Amino acid sequence: MPAIPQSLSPTDLCQGKRKDGTPCPLKRAKGYGEYCRAHGMTKEERAALSAAGHAARSAQRMAREDAVERGRMGLKALMAEELEAHAHSVVSRLLSIVETGTDADALRAAEVLMSRVHGRPVQPTEDVTVRPPSTMDELRALSPEERRALMYVQPMI
Repeated sequence: MPAIPQSLSPTDLCQGKRKDGTPCPLKRAKGYGEYCRAHGMTKEERAALSAAGHAARSAQRMAREDAVERGRMGLKALMAEELEAHAHSVVSRLLSIVETGTDADALRAAEVLMSRVHGRPVQPTEDVTVRPPSTMDELRALSPEERRALMYVQPMI
């Protein structure tokens, strides 16, 4: 169990006063003469300390806001953010596979790079023209492709 510290003598105490006029109860700080750190600081030192505290609180607030925002993001958005953060290393690795991998690996890596940069190639689709059904029996008789085509028909004005 640690020893209980003896009370400080008046010569060891800070000679500064609090805002309410009472004497400061803190011990003198080394390098500050007769004062504690708070009372012995210059105006510039206090301003620098205040600015550092403000910067730290701002950084903490931004970190909390980012954490809240990340909590609202879905898995896909989080993965996209991480991929974006590491995009340079991903591209470098894919390029090294293209340059040094087997032909099959190089082709797959090149396809991944191209699809990420230029988008996936568009698959040609059949042109399905469908006359809107007039009865429920006609609607039931439509194929899934015909129903899909009906859903995306732009109304004529």
